[in-house]
Amino acid sequence: MLTSHTSRRSFLSPVVRRRPPAFTLIELLVVIAIIAILAGLLLPALARAKMQAWKAQSISNIKQLQLGAQMYANDNNGFLLPNAPLGFVQSGVIPWIDVSTPTYVEGMNNEIGNTNMALYTSGLLAPYLGNQIGIYRSPADKMPSKNGTRIRSYSMNGQMGVTTYLKLHYNPDLPALTYSKESDIIRPSPSDAFVFCEESPYSIGDGYLEISSQASASGFPDSPAAYLGNACAFSFADGHSEAHKWTTSVLLDAMNKKQHTTTASPLNADWQWFAQHATSNP
Repeated sequence: MLTSHTSRRSFLSPVVRRRPPAFTLIELLVVIAIIAILAGLLLPALARAKMQAWKAQSISNIKQLQLGAQMYANDNNGFLLPNAPLGFVQSGVIPWIDVSTPTYVEGMNNEIGNTNMALYTSGLLAPYLGNQIGIYRSPADKMPSKNGTRIRSYSMNGQMGVTTYLKLHYNPDLPALTYSKESDIIRPSPSDAFVFCEESPYSIGDGYLEISSQASASGFPDSPAAYLGNACAFSFADGHSEAHKWTTSVLLDAMNKKQHTTTASPLNADWQWFAQHATSNP
């Protein structure tokens, strides 16, 4: 009887279940703070890694442009790939990209050349690139125009590829040298003379990067870009490519202020490097 009564009381007694331990508010705040600190440490590292990947890809792209230009020269008795500003090519002649039609330019507005692939499949460089349109764009160029993503981020040094197809032997950088054949590239040397570079979307226009190397008119009539962590991808006449980092605010300000033309002091380190690698005086 005693056993039965005890069992009944045990059965009727409420069962006390222990809840698993939970975070307190302070503990939750500590965890959130730790996550925020880790994110703050990791995000800059991830951004740097992404920029390094973009830099490597842009250098690869511009190197392929340069190799295509060298193959063109090999097939044409050493003559450089033709380059020309809009309006200065002879009728029926197409330079490295097709600027034979006045509307075929790029920019930040609704220019037809922003998205017209025919510009690149009909240009002289296209067969040497296997018509790979993606090569013409820097992966770090994230500035779309009003009518879509621009196809091209690179332009050609205006002193390079100046051949007889040009009207009046156009040279806005007189008396600086122009180069028609590979054998002309002596000053600067092929390893120092750049051929292609990334250009600012605010001046990219026709693929012809106008140069102003004279101290009396120092500046950038067309502005190189600064997509790669304040650096710009360049290819050189000897075939190598690299990213050059700007050390002054002149070109960075040009991007921020959406400037086409940028003035610079003849003592500006970025202008001096650029001018010395673009051309030379006789």
